[in-house]
Amino acid sequence: MLADRIPEIQSALAEANLDGWLFLCFQQNDPVSLDMLGLSASGKFVSRRHYYLVPRTGQPRKLVHELEGGMLDELPGEGRSYLSWQSNRAGLANLLRGVTRLAAQYSPDNALPAVSRLDAGTAEYLRSLGCELHSSADLV
Repeated sequence: MLADRIPEIQSALAEANLDGWLFLCFQQNDPVSLDMLGLSASGKFVSRRHYYLVPRTGQPRKLVHELEGGMLDELPGEGRSYLSWQSNRAGLANLLRGVTRLAAQYSPDNALPAVSRLDAGTAEYLRSLGCELHSSADLV
């Protein structure tokens, strides 16, 4: 389970000089995140966007939709919720405060399609927040 591996992930983030690793799920679109967050084994259907950030240091942070507020309750970290698309954007900006070099399920030029699950619109928004995206392939 991811909760048991957080110190190992944080060590790998430090070694890679990354500020955090963002896991996000929406309608079963990211098998890596679903597996790492324990959602694939739970059989839960993720119909709203959920975000879980493991920072290089400190406690993880999560952002979930109010209608599925308990989705990530089993994972450690501070949690917040959103309801509208505007509060989603504001919540994601808050979740990523202090994070510049960000690992995500992203692969430049889609070179590794099994890892490249971050949609273009979310990638654009993350970049607009000042995040420099890095592939999580080596972390996975």
